[in-house]
Amino acid sequence: MYKTYKYIKNHFEHYKEIFIFKKLCFLRIKTTFILGAGLELKKRIYNFFGIKWHTFSFVKNNFFKELKKINSCCIRLDSPMSFEIAKMMTLDKELFLKIKEFDKNLNQESRMLFYKIISRMLLAYQNPKRFVLADDNEKNELKNIQNNFFSEIFRLQDNKEPIFCYKGYFLPIRQFEISVFLNKHGLYLFEELTLNNIKNKDIIDVGGFVGDSAIFFEKEVTLKNIYSFEATKSNYDLMLKTLKLNNSSRIVPINKGLGSKNEILNITVNGGGSSLISSSVNGDNIEQCEIITLDDFVEKHNIEVGFIKVDIEGFEQEFLKGAINTIKTQKPAMLISIYHNYSDFFQIKPLVESWDLGYKIKIFKPVDGDISTETALMCEVV
Repeated sequence: MYKTYKYIKNHFEHYKEIFIFKKLCFLRIKTTFILGAGLELKKRIYNFFGIKWHTFSFVKNNFFKELKKINSCCIRLDSPMSFEIAKMMTLDKELFLKIKEFDKNLNQESRMLFYKIISRMLLAYQNPKRFVLADDNEKNELKNIQNNFFSEIFRLQDNKEPIFCYKGYFLPIRQFEISVFLNKHGLYLFEELTLNNIKNKDIIDVGGFVGDSAIFFEKEVTLKNIYSFEATKSNYDLMLKTLKLNNSSRIVPINKGLGSKNEILNITVNGGGSSLISSSVNGDNIEQCEIITLDDFVEKHNIEVGFIKVDIEGFEQEFLKGAINTIKTQKPAMLISIYHNYSDFFQIKPLVESWDLGYKIKIFKPVDGDISTETALMCEVV
C-alpha cells in the first residue's frame, strides 16, 4: 500500500521540480539588471570584471521565450473526459484498491505507464494550467509528429469535394488520427503469433467513425473482411466516401451500433465523439440508432473473428455484455478503449480477467500531447 502511494507522490515531486527548474533556467548565467543613466559606463565596468550583464527587457523577453518553449513541450489534461476521470480520482476513497486491482498481472512496461498516467492526471488536475512537462522521449515524439506526420497531410485542390491524403490513405475530412495512422493502433504490442492469427481472420471495428481504422486494417492488418459498425448517419455517410476514395473491397460498413441487447437508442452526434444517451433527452444533434449485439451478428453471418477494436465513447461495457459469447468461444485479440469515463478506466480490465480466458493485457497510450486520451487495453491469448 505504502509503496504505491509513494510512487505516485514521487512522480508529483519530480514534475514539480522540473517545472521550477525550467522556469528559472535563464538564470544559469550571472545576470545584472541595469536601469537608468550611465549604461555605457556600467557596461564597461562589468565587462572589466568579467560579469555578464543584461538589461531588464532582455531578461524579461528571454524569460517569456522560455515559458513559451515549456508550453510547447507539455502533456495536457485537455479533454473533459480526462478531467472528469482525474476529478473522480481525487474524490474516490477506494482509489488505492482500484489501483492495486488494475496493477495485477501487468508487465513492467505497462505497469510503469499505468502509474505514469495516474500521477500525471492527479498532478495536472491540481495545476490551474492543466499540464505536466513532457519527458525527453515525448518531446522527440511530439517533434516527430509535427515534422513527419502533420506535415505529410495535404488537401487535393482539384476536386469539387475535399479530399485529404496521408501516405496513400484518403479521407473526405482532415481527420488522420495519430493513434491510427502513426501508432498503428498499438498492434506492435501483440505477439507475432497473435498478429499472424489476425491476418487470416475477420476484424470487427466497433466505432467505425469515417472508416479511418477500417482502411488501415484492410491495407496493413488482415487479408479477410473488416466489419465496421458506425451508429451515426453523418459519420456513416463519410465512411462510404472513405471506402470509395480508397477503392475498398473488403470492408463491410454497417450503420448500426453494438450493445448489450437489441434496442433503439438516441445518440448525440458530435463527429468522432458521438455517444449513446438516454432516449428521454431531446435536442437538435440527436439521432435514433439501431443497437444490436455482436453475438447475434457473428452467429447470423458465421464470422471467424480474429480482432475486435472498440472505441465507442463510454459504451464499451455495454458492448462487452453483448459480445461475451463471441469472446469466450473465439478468444479474439482485442483493443478496448478505457479513457472515456472513470468506470471504464478501472473496471474493464478486471472484467476481462474475471472471465478467466487466459487473456494477457497490456496498456497502449500513444504520445499525442494528452495525458490519458486514447488509452486502451491490448488483450491477447498467448
